[in-house]
Amino acid sequence: MGAGVLPVEVSLFADRLHSGAQWERILVARFALGALSLAIVLGLDWAGEGFSRSAREGLYLTVAFGFASIVASALWRREGDSSALFPFSQIAMDVAMVTSLVHFSGDPESFFTFLYLTITIYGAMLYDRRGAIMAASLSALAYGSLIFAIHFGLLANYGSGDDRGSLSVLAAAWTVRSGAFVLVAVLASFLSKELGRTGRALDE
Repeated sequence: MGAGVLPVEVSLFADRLHSGAQWERILVARFALGALSLAIVLGLDWAGEGFSRSAREGLYLTVAFGFASIVASALWRREGDSSALFPFSQIAMDVAMVTSLVHFSGDPESFFTFLYLTITIYGAMLYDRRGAIMAASLSALAYGSLIFAIHFGLLANYGSGDDRGSLSVLAAAWTVRSGAFVLVAVLASFLSKELGRTGRALDE
């Protein structure tokens, strides 16, 4: 994806911000994602997943900051700011939250990684193809940055081992995961488009 594509995609979000309570829907979607994340953290903690104290604190703080960002975003919108960056910032904050959860879980293949897909799906449902592409691109970038940063020792490894495999294996895993993000983005945007078309047909 070219360097100039993302800014163009972000600016195109503005058209959707003025349709009804679209910004309210994305905040509801973010709240649902936060609640699901908290439920997973509580479930894994209750099941005795064996998180270290720092990892456990990181997981709960990540969820707390996620909810705090939703409140801050709601206040931002109450001020009447219709910036095209609003939907982009919401998707980006959710991607950051999920990436942090994956990090503190200590396992790049943990259950938290599927949450990237939920962001892509709600991006598609709320903002069609643009939202899906934006979410999938940010998810692939964030996930890749995380696993490679851990591999090269730039971030702490909360897993059981110091090395999660060779660089080639890591690159292959990232490629497969990124492909899954893109595939879900394509399918979700297609479904969203078909649902919208069906809804318009029923209205007529």
